[in-house]
Amino acid sequence: MWSNSKSDNLDWRFHRSYTQTINTGRSADHTTGLGYYLYVESSEARPGNRAELVSPWLSGLPGGQCFKFYYMMYGN
Repeated sequence: MWSNSKSDNLDWRFHRSYTQTINTGRSADHTTGLGYYLYVESSEARPGNRAELVSPWLSGLPGGQCFKFYYMMYGN
């Protein structure tokens, strides 16, 4: 359902295990350690770059909804 924006400078990547850059990123997802996660390869980033993740329109449900977003910043 989610996709990278066409108007940003960096892309989110769907991945499992270690990232391509040594000493950065996650080794596994934050839940079971067996799933996938999204990341942005920051070694390719420059000041002012953006990585936007776009979702389709989601209608609210009676009684509300909860959206959880976990993040981690690791590396130099």
